[in-house]
Amino acid sequence: MTSTRHPTPAQLLKQIGAESLPPILHICTPDEVRFRRAVATTITSRSDMQSAEIRRLRAADMSSSELTNLHDESLSLSLFASKRVFILEQVDTLPIAMEKAVLKQIAQPIPNVTFVVWSRALPSASPWRKISHQTFVELEALKGQELRRWTEREFSLHSITVASGAPIEKIIEIADSSPDTIARYCEQLALYLDGETCTVEHIQQLFVGHPDTDDFALIGMINRRDPLRVYLQVNQMLAAGRNPFPTIALLAKNISQYLVLKLALERKSAPAAIRQELAIQPWLFQKHLDAVKQYSLDQLFAANLMVLAADSRLKGRSLGADHVLVDFVASVASR
Repeated sequence: MTSTRHPTPAQLLKQIGAESLPPILHICTPDEVRFRRAVATTITSRSDMQSAEIRRLRAADMSSSELTNLHDESLSLSLFASKRVFILEQVDTLPIAMEKAVLKQIAQPIPNVTFVVWSRALPSASPWRKISHQTFVELEALKGQELRRWTEREFSLHSITVASGAPIEKIIEIADSSPDTIARYCEQLALYLDGETCTVEHIQQLFVGHPDTDDFALIGMINRRDPLRVYLQVNQMLAAGRNPFPTIALLAKNISQYLVLKLALERKSAPAAIRQELAIQPWLFQKHLDAVKQYSLDQLFAANLMVLAADSRLKGRSLGADHVLVDFVASVASR
């Protein structure tokens, strides 16, 4: 009696990428980076999907009206694309009532429509595992040697060279073994190194060092809308040899937390619940509370767009990191 060997998740994704798309492709993985790349492998890189209409929806943010619109839209004919893909992210965060509604909406296959579903984790009895016409791919959490090999490939993907295994072990350690964090760190590290061989010292300098007191002073000046002092402070920091990368990262993190905090306050969420969600210390949370009072929601959305623009300029290397930092803080402080 011979046993049937089931394909591995990687083999299954490769097979899907070469064949007709299933009505539902469900990818269960705790890591966003692996979900994004699985979608690229199976969907967006296909030659027959170059003109497809692709919509991304974070399931937990969908209102009942948006759910109805999704159903109507999936059934309607598109004037511009013969194939459509609806990407539903983090369906495992849906309330039970909404979960049942979404499952009902995609219960029957629709011609030329594919639903790509992402969950971080699902219990064995989850109804998401029982949809008959879906292809279910489960990527288990990376641990031990598997995580190390994945990180080595991530270094190679970003053309980061190492003389020993120590930098790889260090990046895993400071990223708390999170592939999402490792991928983000490798992206930043490649920009920082600019072709130089990576060492543990590079990683410590870029990611491990505690924020400089000048950074906190700079944040205070930005919050007080003092563009001239901000400009002088940044130039003094750079003249003293301050690495701009950690400063940009800290400012970006603060703006992101301000935006989350402002949105939560607008929804009348309890401060204690907000602090727990942000996972920050009480003293820092109070500072953030005081800071967000200085901004409107529109200003924080605009500042967040400036973060994305600064990140894009760093990746595109259209300007040096020093100039990106100066322009970034001047723009935010002038809002």
